[in-house]
Amino acid sequence: MKKILQYIFAFAFSGLLVWLSVKNIDANGWQQMKEAVNNANFLLILPVLVMAVLSHWFRAMRWRLLLEPINIYAGKFNSFAAVMIGYFVNMGVPRLGEVLKCTALAKYEKAPADKILGTIVIERAFDVVCFFLFLCITLLLEFNNISDFISEKIKDLFYTNGSFNYTKIAIIGATIIAIIVIIKLIFTKYKNNKLVAKSKAVLNNIKSGLKTIYTLKRKKAFIVYTLLIWAMYLLQIYAAFFAFKATTGLGLSVACVALTASTFAMIATPNGLGSFPIFVSAALVSFGIKTEMGITFGWIMWAVMTVITIILGVVCFILLPRLNKNYEQSTPTL
Repeated sequence: MKKILQYIFAFAFSGLLVWLSVKNIDANGWQQMKEAVNNANFLLILPVLVMAVLSHWFRAMRWRLLLEPINIYAGKFNSFAAVMIGYFVNMGVPRLGEVLKCTALAKYEKAPADKILGTIVIERAFDVVCFFLFLCITLLLEFNNISDFISEKIKDLFYTNGSFNYTKIAIIGATIIAIIVIIKLIFTKYKNNKLVAKSKAVLNNIKSGLKTIYTLKRKKAFIVYTLLIWAMYLLQIYAAFFAFKATTGLGLSVACVALTASTFAMIATPNGLGSFPIFVSAALVSFGIKTEMGITFGWIMWAVMTVITIILGVVCFILLPRLNKNYEQSTPTL
């Protein structure tokens, strides 16, 4: 029941975000969005589809490298199919896709599913680190715009009637220190609490994930596949800019900001439903793109990625058993 309520809340929240993304658009705005779609060059969306498929392929190939240290040498198609099935199922039931991804590969590679599941934890931990590094790169690339934005917010926060307000900074500083002290006390005193234990487990997984990467037999290949995955993510957005007149002049640094925003969106709601266009639009608006165009671009990018996931997921569901006719009927269990 708890899990069901979590899923209901997640999709209800996504529905709310969908409504929020369009509720302030008037008739003129809808007309502009319609014109943007009608005038779009959808032939230029084709490279986006190709890069989306490649990003999934590179992720599957990287996953194979994580399986090698535990003596599982999975086939390329089986690995790719398992990844796509996982993504497809995650669209409807978040997290279940990760389990099904492991059991599907375990079934056709005749390997223990629990050992495979451990590699997912390592992969996710490394993805967190990669995203943090990408976020830092994005901040450096757009330092001027971001620094101006931050300085304006600092002025709004710490200045009152043109003069520096020392009381505010003292209150904020004391609050930050109090929060740090409270967190430390909670982690020390309530170390057996479920939430505390889970937080510690996440940090430990990140540490163990990095250690595992260091001990891989083919570390260079792992790094290359990681770079290719993020390159495909970035180039998808950059290529899509050229499909619309309003976004044609935007550069790679703007694509970096949009990718950062879209990653946060994918974390916020299942498959980024509702949050994806809002986050991407907010990123593009900061570079002079109209809100209506930002929303349009966000929805189309989300639709493209969703459609390719559905198509590949269904195809892999059909082909995986047919291309593995000699597998044992019993399925390894977790």
